[in-house]
Amino acid sequence: VTDKRNANPGGAAPLLIGLAACTIGLSYGANGGGAINPARDLGPRLFSLIMFGSEALHGSAHFFWIPLVAPLVGGVIGALCYLFVISAHWPEEETKIEEEYQKVSDGVSIFPFSNNYFTIQGEIINDENINVEMIRTTSEIQRQEFY
Repeated sequence: VTDKRNANPGGAAPLLIGLAACTIGLSYGANGGGAINPARDLGPRLFSLIMFGSEALHGSAHFFWIPLVAPLVGGVIGALCYLFVISAHWPEEETKIEEEYQKVSDGVSIFPFSNNYFTIQGEIINDENINVEMIRTTSEIQRQEFY
């Protein structure tokens, strides 16, 4: 989940994933072979299919499709549960961008410095008045004032 407001478990993530895999393997390993990894389950079945015929995919081994389909279905169900159960109850984020920055789409720029290099402070300059030389000179002036 890429939600920035969701807490990151940090260094505990590998431990939690390992414990989940161990729990699944110990719980279902005796009954179903613990086939939570499709590569671990399907490869031997395909080899058995080549060597011994269709008995590898039929009979008592009819659940070969579960490790292939279950992760996809579980991912979709998990994402929907997160969307409707957790993220629906987060408070709305306050955006400070509108307060801090001026819209660029208006075609207007404001130079905030008060020295009379090109403008008076707060004077609005149109796009046509700005050229490359003006931008370079402004950058050099700001560098000189900084140092």
